[in-house]
Amino acid sequence: MMVLFFLQRRQPPIVPTLDQLKKLADAKDKEVIEGFDCTFVSNLNKITPTSNTETLDVLLGDFFEFYGNFAFNKNSLNIRKGKEQNKPEASALHIQNPFEENLNISKNVNAAQLQRFVNLARDSAWILQQMEKRPLDNSKPWGLVALLQASEPGRVSKGFKRLNVLNSDRVKDLLNSLKM
Repeated sequence: MMVLFFLQRRQPPIVPTLDQLKKLADAKDKEVIEGFDCTFVSNLNKITPTSNTETLDVLLGDFFEFYGNFAFNKNSLNIRKGKEQNKPEASALHIQNPFEENLNISKNVNAAQLQRFVNLARDSAWILQQMEKRPLDNSKPWGLVALLQASEPGRVSKGFKRLNVLNSDRVKDLLNSLKM
């Protein structure tokens, strides 16, 4: 859901919102389950392809930066509308269920887990920013490879001390922190 929300927020958007998909739906697409309107278009040819031309490396770096700086303390994610909104409850992370809008699909994420995700996202964004340009002599790894290789001890970014751990472990931790 966090990836979908991020892709909806790009300019131009890469993924349409569920409300946009609902507007494209035909009568045969109408689906109500237990009183909840779950309608969205089934004919994918009706969806206009995005004009966004951002590369995957830019998207990855921006994903980490977006969530490393997102105001989780006051905002929630709404993929139905593709917008952040005021958080309606005190849980650490609030991602609105796209169909049962009064439910938080991330209610099981606690503050420590969320902070770990934010720290890892910031760390990953920092590493990718440091390696944006390929070294002229090819002696140092750059791009995604730099993110996956062992980190240099003692680097500091945005007030967080870098841990002397393998970056591949950091990426694994980041991915595990996204599982709900």
